[in-house]
Amino acid sequence: RCWHHDIFIRSWGTINSSPHPLRNFLIENNVFDRTLGGYYSLRLARTDGWPCKQFVIRNNSALQNTYSDCIAEGVYFFGNIQPAMPSYMCSSVKYTSLNYNLYESGVACGKHDSVGDPRYTDRAALDLRLLSGSAAIDRAHPASFPPSDAHGASRPRGLGADAGAFETE
Repeated sequence: RCWHHDIFIRSWGTINSSPHPLRNFLIENNVFDRTLGGYYSLRLARTDGWPCKQFVIRNNSALQNTYSDCIAEGVYFFGNIQPAMPSYMCSSVKYTSLNYNLYESGVACGKHDSVGDPRYTDRAALDLRLLSGSAAIDRAHPASFPPSDAHGASRPRGLGADAGAFETE
């Protein structure tokens, strides 16, 4: 129940009068609720000349969209589930690699992204485990997913790993 963002990562300050890049973040297997007044559950923000390097954001389930405007040298969003991907956002994330994500509405930006119903167990109670028939089943990146889900269940348990924070049985 955060006000602006569940996670907001932005670099501040300099080292030896030079911008210091944000680097080496792994954010996986999280469940993000809607914020109380902000726009994004997860936001990576840049300041001109402050690149982001080696960010991997994978297999998260969010009830609010995520966003990155980092000048990137390796920012990857893989196997996440979020409510929407508006078409204008595809061009604004040109420095970010989007692939194998599931959006409930909008367009698929990445080559293997898709649009469909994740079929959550109980969205209102923030139980974002997947039900049978979910469009997220077997949809995570085939080579980049956590070895277990948010509850510790091993991945994959079917033909492939599931997108989002939880693996179905």
